[in-house]
Amino acid sequence: MSSFWEGILSSSISFAIIGFVCKAFLQHIDKRELESFKNKLKYESEQRIKEDERAYNFKKARDLEIGRWGLTLLSAANGFFRKAMLY
Repeated sequence: MSSFWEGILSSSISFAIIGFVCKAFLQHIDKRELESFKNKLKYESEQRIKEDERAYNFKKARDLEIGRWGLTLLSAANGFFRKAMLY
């Protein structure tokens, strides 16, 4: 009976050690994957912010240029109508 309990004790200790090593390994892999995922999200977020900022600046510059051309055309039309009304 003593050898039976000794066998159970030694096998349970072996399983506990194997379980602890596996758990530690899986936690390490999980932490590495989480860090990798966080870095990926951070990079994609920064890229998205840069892209949105570039699109905003492009739209702002385009609207400003359209406004300038609109004012130029309005001024030209006013000059044309003024000359047409004087003659």
